[in-house]
Amino acid sequence: MRMPCPLGSGSVPVRSVPMKLPWIWMFVTAKPLKLFETLTPLKMFPEMTLRASGVPRDLRRDVPYLVYHDLDFEVVTFSEGDALARFYVRLAEMRESAKILRQALEKLPQGPFNAFATKHILPSKERTYTRMEELIHDFMLVNIGINPPVGEVYQGVESSKGELGFYIVSDGTGQPWRMKIRTPSTCNISTLPLLLKGGMISDIVAVIGSMDPVMGEADK
Repeated sequence: MRMPCPLGSGSVPVRSVPMKLPWIWMFVTAKPLKLFETLTPLKMFPEMTLRASGVPRDLRRDVPYLVYHDLDFEVVTFSEGDALARFYVRLAEMRESAKILRQALEKLPQGPFNAFATKHILPSKERTYTRMEELIHDFMLVNIGINPPVGEVYQGVESSKGELGFYIVSDGTGQPWRMKIRTPSTCNISTLPLLLKGGMISDIVAVIGSMDPVMGEADK
């Protein structure tokens, strides 16, 4: 079945996303696509993706960073814990993402978007190519780095695949003494032996696709 995509080939204004979602829902769940027949049998599998298993875990709300504490959004959950529930969560989160973007654009202050602190932030290319001081700062930041305090820190953010975290141990130099990256796709695909146990080979595509992994970050 071939149908024109209502989103078009270019970028979509944020305000139009909620209006497109019902059309997408009708298109994806249309009976000719046999999507429900493909995903519904997978309800036998335990689901490790938390929000599709009824756990309202979201770092943007539970451990807010940046300006998320000033934004109004819903943590979408479904309790079935299967591939179909993951699909429902993804679709509902598109609506919440559009809501977050609208609020962020409305709250965005006027003025420069980058701090003018060339010893800590890369200067603009225009200033780097025309001023010797900025050229030196650019060279020092790229080749030596900043000098953070000695210690350790972990910061996780809510990425589209799950929690993306960085654990860094600093010895005070421009390069970390140790760094560990917690990638969500690695954690998600590590559950496949449990999710696929007792299933059919034909289920593998639907299960992995519903987890939406990025293999570049999972190949560690």
